Amino acid sequence: VDGWFHYGDGIERGAIGISAEPPMTSVDQRAIAISGVMPRLVLSEWVSTEGDSAVVLPLDWTISKLTVQEFFIDELMFADVLLDGQQQGNDVSFSFNAPAVRGMLQLPAADVLNLDLEFLQIPQTNLQTTEHIGAPQVDPISVAVGEVLPAAKINIAQLMLGDEPFGRWQFEIQPEAGERVQFVNLDAAVNGVHIENGALSWDLLTDRSAFTGKLKLDDLAQTLPKWDYAPSLSTTTAAARADVSWSGSPLNVSLLSTDGEIEFDARDGRFMEVEAGSGGLRILSLLNFTQLAKRISLDFSDVVGEGMSFDRIDATVGLQEGELTFPKRLTVESSSGDFQLGGRVDLASGQLNNELIVTLPVSKSIPWYGLYLGLANPIVGATVVLGERMLRKPIEQFSTAKFEVTGTLDDPEVEFVSLWDRSMKDTETKESRTKEQAQQPDESE
Repeated sequence: VDGWFHYGDGIERGAIGISAEPPMTSVDQRAIAISGVMPRLVLSEWVSTEGDSAVVLPLDWTISKLTVQEFFIDELMFADVLLDGQQQGNDVSFSFNAPAVRGMLQLPAADVLNLDLEFLQIPQTNLQTTEHIGAPQVDPISVAVGEVLPAAKINIAQLMLGDEPFGRWQFEIQPEAGERVQFVNLDAAVNGVHIENGALSWDLLTDRSAFTGKLKLDDLAQTLPKWDYAPSLSTTTAAARADVSWSGSPLNVSLLSTDGEIEFDARDGRFMEVEAGSGGLRILSLLNFTQLAKRISLDFSDVVGEGMSFDRIDATVGLQEGELTFPKRLTVESSSGDFQLGGRVDLASGQLNNELIVTLPVSKSIPWYGLYLGLANPIVGATVVLGERMLRKPIEQFSTAKFEVTGTLDDPEVEFVSLWDRSMKDTETKESRTKEQAQQPDESE
């Protein structure tokens, strides 16, 4: 370090060069000017966990084009950072420009920290992205980072996790005595998913995160592939409400490790054809009612190469330990017929254990009902087929059939069960089955 100071009763001005000559300053400057090259800078050594400057100098200072080869913010390291900054009174601010981060940090004397980033890339080289239960997954952020997060207002215009884009984020951080971190007033736009005024909580004692909020979804034909799922349907409008939690930091979210409930509603769309055997892309292919309709082998006139259209989808989905269930029946309203789906899906193995109820329009129910009666009484069957208008209302009561859906997501097996039956078995979750098994007596005793 090389430098100089002018002082009378105290230091009036000066310049410091770090591995460089001291910078030039104006005669009337009342500050210490700093520039040069630092091999390493650890932010926590200069800024306290409350967001205040940990070093109080007797006069203001400015940093101009200071190159930091390794800039550490807790466990995150950013290379080749060009740093500018200043202290005016008790207010401190920094601006930084690096390949992985660009933006400004403000530390007001009487307010929370303000971080405004144009771009942020969080290294994610060790993160496991495959959707398999038990697969090793490294959390990109540890509890140690959460414990030192200060009260702050955050705006990130462009976030990257590794090489993957992760949208725009705006939120406020409210730490709670090292036990919990709340992220409130959460607004984000991530790969076709829009969050408005959501709430995210990170319990540092259990290292578990939870989210509640509403989501608006762009056309799912474009949005689903961005999240590594097959484009199983196209939508004009779609929205969801989530109340879910998962192990680890807020950035460690994964479908297979998420527990909770999601309500989903979509309007005016079409089920898309999905190729079988697409690995991690197959998880949502159960919603490919085009495939199910074809396997039922009935008259669905608008099942064409582009898939089957629908007017509305309404679903409540439960998630627990890698299992997806339907606490309420998933319903699909379509001009081809109405569908109701219940049961459960093992997301890891793709195994299906579901019931499907199909209700056809009256004109399409005639062959169905006529076939049934024809087997029992050919004369009555022929009468029903020929007397559609006379028997329209009675037939409406007999236009429903129940099917069993087993097999896998890649290769569902649809088997006819009965006519006129709208009942479904209660959906058991892993938790309820575990309790039931625990209550059963041990036959060996």
